[in-house]
Amino acid sequence: MGRLRQVSKAEATPEIQELYKQFFGDRDPVADPGTATGTPGDYWTTFALVPDLLFQARNSLMALMQPGRKLPPKLRELAIIRTGIVGDSRFEYSQHLKVARMVGVSEDKLAA
Repeated sequence: MGRLRQVSKAEATPEIQELYKQFFGDRDPVADPGTATGTPGDYWTTFALVPDLLFQARNSLMALMQPGRKLPPKLRELAIIRTGIVGDSRFEYSQHLKVARMVGVSEDKLAA
């Protein structure tokens, strides 16, 4: 449980409500938390306290996922997963484990 409050759908600006729709569909992510990948989603609803940081986080994520990056997606995700392990960040590890599977990293490589 975070120490900062979260921004509900009702109190969010129209721009933030649109971003919420992308991640949470039509529900209020504070009243009914959870993303399609199984996380609570409180990262997004807490970042909404500072809208410019919320949109910067979204834009950074989208930029990372764009095709044509010099580091291939499979290697990128393996590097992020390893960083999560070394840095003891369960959040980064679990999130990027899902992304690694999405980009086709084999279960053998993930287990190694």
